[in-house]
Amino acid sequence: MASSEYTPRPSSQQSESKPLQGYSDDEARDIYARAAEIQSQTAFEDDKLTPEMLSRSANRAGISDAALQQAIKERDRDRQLAIQHERGRAAQKATLTKRLLIGSAVFAALSGVTLFGAQSTLGAHAAKVESTQAQVQNVLERRHNLIPSIINVTKRTLENQQALIESLNAANTAVQNAPRGDAKLQAEKQLSEAMSQTLTALQSSEAGSSKAVQDLVTAMEGSENRIAGERRRYNQAVAEYNRAAAKFPTSWARAMLGYRARYDTFQASPAALQTPQFK
Repeated sequence: MASSEYTPRPSSQQSESKPLQGYSDDEARDIYARAAEIQSQTAFEDDKLTPEMLSRSANRAGISDAALQQAIKERDRDRQLAIQHERGRAAQKATLTKRLLIGSAVFAALSGVTLFGAQSTLGAHAAKVESTQAQVQNVLERRHNLIPSIINVTKRTLENQQALIESLNAANTAVQNAPRGDAKLQAEKQLSEAMSQTLTALQSSEAGSSKAVQDLVTAMEGSENRIAGERRRYNQAVAEYNRAAAKFPTSWARAMLGYRARYDTFQASPAALQTPQFK
């Protein structure tokens, strides 16, 4: 039975330490230290005072029962307020966690929808750009196929125009060796100029009215028309892709999906955009 007054038990540091057999001095000191810590945590578990014991102790100290009861009520009130405060903090934390989870779920859902939409939009536009670019290459190849015929007719008709033939051969070689991009476009432009100069010289010669020369001129004009048309379609496809890639949130999703920020359009001077006329 607990006494009417609180008297703390002596700790192990206050009691006489008994030697421990089978342990070194360092091990024994560590055991004593741990025992003291354990006892300090549990020293008051069996010494809690009942209300009667509190009343008797208060009376000995000259404290009235009314003052004691008021102090107990205030202490209980403070304890309840502390509990309510902790519950409120826990509830706020739970609410914040729930909101974060909901926000994360909504963000993930919107991101998924955005990524799916961007993949569909950019994928379609990129495919159109690549398709029209391939078609430009096809019509350019058709124009390249005219070069052997132009060279053969020039050799037969303009024996003193070796410089034109060499210029045409050099321009054709430059196109074949040029990398894709601005260098390729510049090489194609020079090749077109070399072919035009050669055909103009053929038309100005005595054989200008021959069927062979006229067929080459017709084929060249048709080729240039097709090239101009395909380049316009390519530029339109590029413009559509660039507009789609620049809009938010597609622009944000584009970087995550690995699509290009933009494609370059085919640029040419106003004169170069006109179909050559061979007369």
